[in-house]
Amino acid sequence: LGEHIVYVRGKDADGNWGPVTAEFLDGSLKVTISPQGAVDAGAQWQADSGSWQNSGYLMHDLDAGTHTVTFKTISGWTAPPNQAVDVGGQTVNSTGTYTEIFHQIGSLKVTISPQGAADAGIQWQVDSGSWQDSGTVVHNLGVGTHTVTFKTTDGWTAPPDQTVNVGSGQTVESTGTYIPHPGSLEVTILPQGAVDAGAQWKVDSGSWQNSGTVVPDLDGGTHTVTFKTIDGWRTPQDQTVNVINGQTVNSTGTYGPWPVSVKVAILPQGAADAGAQWKLGKRSWQDSGTVANDLNMGTYTVAFKTTDGWTAPPDQTVSIGAGETKAMSGTYTEIFHQTGSLE
Repeated sequence: LGEHIVYVRGKDADGNWGPVTAEFLDGSLKVTISPQGAVDAGAQWQADSGSWQNSGYLMHDLDAGTHTVTFKTISGWTAPPNQAVDVGGQTVNSTGTYTEIFHQIGSLKVTISPQGAADAGIQWQVDSGSWQDSGTVVHNLGVGTHTVTFKTTDGWTAPPDQTVNVGSGQTVESTGTYIPHPGSLEVTILPQGAVDAGAQWKVDSGSWQNSGTVVPDLDGGTHTVTFKTIDGWRTPQDQTVNVINGQTVNSTGTYGPWPVSVKVAILPQGAADAGAQWKLGKRSWQDSGTVANDLNMGTYTVAFKTTDGWTAPPDQTVSIGAGETKAMSGTYTEIFHQTGSLE
């Protein structure tokens, strides 16, 4: 390193051969890399395809002239472009600035449809990662193509895998559409007497069905079950049933017999005041004017209690239809002829 004098045979200014003097000065090159994060990530430089050097290294013994500085490619950073530096008899300082690759990641949002599929908990995943709910955004995906897979669930046909292209700094949105399997509905009618009397059911505005019939090909979701009105029976209220895709839902409709009642008045009032009463079948004795409620349709026997001083009326038979209240009376006879006088 330093100044050297070399004698070379050459032509002088007049074209004559003779000794001439030339001066050669060796040079140095120092390259600083920034920012520190890139240095910490392994960033280096080289001159003219030589060995890789760390930031701030001083390279000596470079020939005077132009040299090319190249920067190493490292993950997560964009290397600066190559530099041409002129080296003479001095130390040349240069700088290479890396750029962190924030913009080379993106996000993905996948929505599952229809809403019933999402409500059923169906999920998706990207590149075999964790399962995600509908509408979830997955961040920090590398720029480029990714594969979206959809979970297989009973009652639904899953969409095929999708290939999505994630752009830099963007949130890509995609949709996976499931196809529902139809559901079925079976309704049982109780009691058997109502079935024998012609009770039936229907779903939504469909045709009437017998007890135990299975109606297929229903969309998943809510449906209305209606029961037919028949004589002598109280019709169940309409039902809202939730049909599940790919499954048979069971429901029951229970008819009740219309309640009937009997009201019996005892005549005359004197008999009632004397303790006369009535009863229905094997039930307990009732006062005059009492109503016997919650009876089933049919035929009953009304009996009257024996009371001192009064002759009870004979038993009576009463037939009661659906929803009827039968009013009847029993007339006692005072026993005047069973008293007398003697002189």
